[in-house]
Amino acid sequence: MLSVDENALKIVECLQRAHEDWCKEASPFESIFLLFAHDFVIHFSGILLHREAREGYSDGVKFPYITREYAKHPYRLVEFDDVRPALRRDLKGAVRQFGLSKVALGHAVPIDKKNEGITGKWMNLLGAQKPFVRAFLPKREIQIQALQELIHEVAREFDIPEVDAVWGNWNQHIDMHTTSKQPVISPYGVIVGTRNHLQNRKLAVNYLQQRKEVVAVTHGEVANSVMDEPPFGYSERTLCSVLVDYGDYDKDGFYNVPWVMPRRRIYRNGVIANKVYEPSSDIRFPGSRAASGLYIPTIHHGNTLYGPFHAFEDIKYREWQLKVCSLLENVTFKVHPKSRSGPIVGVPLENRSLEICIKDYDYLVFDYFATGAMLGLVTDKPVIYCDIGLRKLHPDFLYDLKNRCEYVKIDLENLDKSYLATKLSEALSSQKSFSNEGIKKYVFCKSDKFSWEEIFLRLNSGKSLSSG
Repeated sequence: MLSVDENALKIVECLQRAHEDWCKEASPFESIFLLFAHDFVIHFSGILLHREAREGYSDGVKFPYITREYAKHPYRLVEFDDVRPALRRDLKGAVRQFGLSKVALGHAVPIDKKNEGITGKWMNLLGAQKPFVRAFLPKREIQIQALQELIHEVAREFDIPEVDAVWGNWNQHIDMHTTSKQPVISPYGVIVGTRNHLQNRKLAVNYLQQRKEVVAVTHGEVANSVMDEPPFGYSERTLCSVLVDYGDYDKDGFYNVPWVMPRRRIYRNGVIANKVYEPSSDIRFPGSRAASGLYIPTIHHGNTLYGPFHAFEDIKYREWQLKVCSLLENVTFKVHPKSRSGPIVGVPLENRSLEICIKDYDYLVFDYFATGAMLGLVTDKPVIYCDIGLRKLHPDFLYDLKNRCEYVKIDLENLDKSYLATKLSEALSSQKSFSNEGIKKYVFCKSDKFSWEEIFLRLNSGKSLSSG
């Protein structure tokens, strides 16, 4: 484990201890530490990552993300980006804000536009979409003081200077997003996407405090429990009464244990994965270096670095990408739609969506586990998975991953090009037989009872979803 990951985990531990201390006397949904957990981890792990970075990036970022300059010498931010979008004054804007039903909608609700277009349209029409909310914090001033003490503790632990400037920025952030006045909530429930997004966390705590339903729908086409990482414990698998997840697999790891357990889980099939799934128990590499490969990397992050297990600085990741592309004779570079920098120069580029283009290549190469990798694993294409230290996978899933693909462990801190060349050559010439059968349980479930219509209609009628 990298030292920056170890230190990022220490930050999470400090945060979780503070949250648990608060929960001894109050509801977890009233905790400032749970509310701002992801922001806290982003900010302080980002400081540790940027302090060791070899270069800075010119792209601006919104708090809690920071720059290398800030990491070395924190300073007061003169202006915060106003996250409150301008309210539309026309009829359509009013309808979307107040809705035509008793169901509210949060940010990034994962509705597949191709397969659920009509459903998405009527949900967006009927659901109330609040552009900005503040989270209610009971004993607000006491909690703010407790968070201030935690920030000073973390600053001492990791030698972060100018802690008064750091706290000043945090105090401004808290003031923008919280209130001591409990809001009046008319909808019976709310549907949200990722709780890594602050708007969704604010909505969730406000509704849960008033014993209203919060239906959280995961993204990524894979069971969230396969990622044994802190954000899946404090965000993605918590802050809801009902969790909608993929597949049949649902086991806690070490770092992804929900800080607050949902009362009910609903399981669904991967929509895009189902379109590309080709069951096979005998997947083999073509045995030729001339075979066509598709290299599918993750994004470059610029200033949006945070840990643990999440990202390398761009220059380090770019050097790795260049090595991979130089050692594979007939490889095409899949351009990530959200990447913050240009692709590798001198390598053929693939700009089509992955679900369309994946069938045109003989084998696939991944170095980061996300939606793209999951889609690749459910095909019958041979796969090379280069574990470069990004992502912490659940041991159960890692076992099945090694039975599905040629798994290559890479240490980027001490990477010898000849070693990589040997490993890639061995992978391409492998005579092993791989199977994607063990992957199914992470993407597909035996009984898919998920229905947008049922969830929306039950919420709208005031019927409980969390009780079954």
